[in-house]
Amino acid sequence: MIDSENWSSLDMDVKGEVYEGLLARNADDVRGGAGQYFTPRPVVRAIVEVMQPEARMRISDPACGTGGFLLATYEYLKDRTTNPKDVAYLKTRLLHGNDLVPNVARLCAMNLFLHGIGTNPTYPAISIGDSLEVRPDPVDMVLTNPPFGKKSSFTIVGADGKNQTDKISYVRQDFWATTSNKQLNFLQHVHSMLNENGRAAVVVPDNVLFEGGAGEIIRRELLKRCDVHTLLRLPTGIWYSPGVKANVLFFDF
Repeated sequence: MIDSENWSSLDMDVKGEVYEGLLARNADDVRGGAGQYFTPRPVVRAIVEVMQPEARMRISDPACGTGGFLLATYEYLKDRTTNPKDVAYLKTRLLHGNDLVPNVARLCAMNLFLHGIGTNPTYPAISIGDSLEVRPDPVDMVLTNPPFGKKSSFTIVGADGKNQTDKISYVRQDFWATTSNKQLNFLQHVHSMLNENGRAAVVVPDNVLFEGGAGEIIRRELLKRCDVHTLLRLPTGIWYSPGVKANVLFFDF
């Protein structure tokens, strides 16, 4: 069946759908592998429809995984965009993603490319690196599902050959609190990404904002500086990792 197709002559959308289907199948089959980078697409599409992105926005995902939010944004806008200049902007400038894992970033770049997105090398759609290290240029909208897991850490091999684990904390002037909690750091980072009229939707673990210490500081600052208007509790059983409880936090700058 595969050999009978002339793949080079297929429409971009067809090839993109095939590739996206393979990513979904792999995430379902390998729950401890690619599944951790794959947000269920019905959840992604619902969030994008609620956020209603516009054709001349700058939209980013600082933990893009295989590109679900970026691709859903493109699908939402492509049938709503008719001006040729806006169409060109949609495919080359509107979307940007970043991921820490090089192989996952390559999967994302290929996923977008097969849909005709990010084809201008002057404006790369995907970057590889640690999003939390620096404050990026401001954007109009952030849609993201940062990696779950409480602490950021790295392993050191000592002179005695034994492994030691040390926590990673990000000291940034624009952060309200210094912590090794990844979700709290990503929340601060997303806030720092938004321009003065920016909007965000962030998938967070259940109760992440109800912690004490740094969590309390970040919660107070976020409520003071932004319009945190919706906390959507997602049902369990929709994720590729069983038992995961998550919410979607919506806020405007």
